[in-house]
Amino acid sequence: MRTAGATKRTTMRRRRMRWKKIDNEMTQLVSTIDDVEESTFRPMEVSPVSSSTSPAPAWRLLFLCFAFSAVYTLLGNFVPIFKNIPLGTYVGVPALTAWSWTLQPSPSYFGQGLIMGPKTAMSMLLGTIVGWGILAPMAKAEGW
Repeated sequence: MRTAGATKRTTMRRRRMRWKKIDNEMTQLVSTIDDVEESTFRPMEVSPVSSSTSPAPAWRLLFLCFAFSAVYTLLGNFVPIFKNIPLGTYVGVPALTAWSWTLQPSPSYFGQGLIMGPKTAMSMLLGTIVGWGILAPMAKAEGW
């Protein structure tokens, strides 16, 4: 039978062995990280800003997009077919047009879609389809 002192010494010895093992693993991990950093790290090259670089093309593109959006919006106000394209009528499902499902190709929607990203846009599209394509007809059928 073991005495309390022998058990304590054995426990201490096991703890020291575990700590040595953990220390060895940490040393290996740090050396691996150092090797990876040395082999893959390259400082970023920054080119100096020169006076020949002009923001004019970006401003020109921004102005052209604004002008196109303004002309398209005005045209949609005077020629309604440009504002709301009855897609359901063209594809042979007039019920879509009856429920006011139309295609509104507004340039501002394209800009909004670019800003918010595909995950948010798909979430909004799915919410629209569920809300107006499934729940709204069910509510109408129930007399709400």
